[in-house]
Amino acid sequence: MSKTNVQASYSTWPATRELLESLTPEEIIEAANKAQQYQPNDDHRIKELLKMLSRIGSTAAGSDEKKSYMLAQLKSSMVYYGCPILYLTINPAERYSPLSLFYAGEKIDVKNFSTEFHTYSDRLKCMLNNPLPVVEYFHDRLKRCIYTRRKVTQAKIADQHRNI
Repeated sequence: MSKTNVQASYSTWPATRELLESLTPEEIIEAANKAQQYQPNDDHRIKELLKMLSRIGSTAAGSDEKKSYMLAQLKSSMVYYGCPILYLTINPAERYSPLSLFYAGEKIDVKNFSTEFHTYSDRLKCMLNNPLPVVEYFHDRLKRCIYTRRKVTQAKIADQHRNI
């Protein structure tokens, strides 16, 4: 879900509010679809509403505002559903791992990696230019974590059965 801000000036708010209340969601969606296809819109209310809006913006993924918005969503979920019993955060840390560069096709020595030769911005550019290998790196890493956890759990269960 993406958050979008639509801002109108204080002086025109009563008229903006009246126009917004006169439009149905279907009419607004239809106008947006027309605009997306570069077709003219004949509805005078939509035209007037677009004149009154001063700014439309949205948050960028990963920005502080987006993180703040997601935190508000999390808090709202806690109020609605109750406190969670388990939190799981998966962070691949691909920006710092030499393995992600290896997946992206860089010729590096994984065992003797030095950040002198690959600055943070160079690593980031390489990964942005090759997003699919980075996704593969994350997928492989996640699979390895799950497999290792399952293997450890199975070994503990087997030990418990041997001790009985």
